[in-house]
Amino acid sequence: MFIMTIGISGSGKSTWVEKRKDNYVIVCPDQIRKEIGGYISNMNNEVKVWKLVEKRVVKAIKKNQDVILDSTMCKSEKRKEFLEKLPGNCMKIAKVFNIDLEDAQRRVRNDILNNLDRSYVPMEIIEKQFLNFTLDYDKINTDGFDFIC
Repeated sequence: MFIMTIGISGSGKSTWVEKRKDNYVIVCPDQIRKEIGGYISNMNNEVKVWKLVEKRVVKAIKKNQDVILDSTMCKSEKRKEFLEKLPGNCMKIAKVFNIDLEDAQRRVRNDILNNLDRSYVPMEIIEKQFLNFTLDYDKINTDGFDFIC
């Protein structure tokens, strides 16, 4: 089983994923950024980060492990592109996180002020994520998921 989180920064994805870490392989681009770049907000190696994300997800699926991709995936094009790279033998699930833009921005600001280990996402980037999420929301049904929740 493969679960892709879909939602803007601050929508609760990582909190939801954290509660499932004992039962799933968790693949998170933020953590890979930290592994290879030294800190979670290092965006200098995005091609390498996403190659590692894909490699880890595919490896887990091939080992018949359940895996969660903890990422925003607000754009339909990116979701489809990622799903096409997965082995065909797994169930593909979208876990969608809807949230008000201002609530998400407040959560991110509070996390940063409280020095939580989270990516620093500028407010204008969250606005862009929200716009992409809103524009592509209806496309989730045609992205290639077996189940959407």
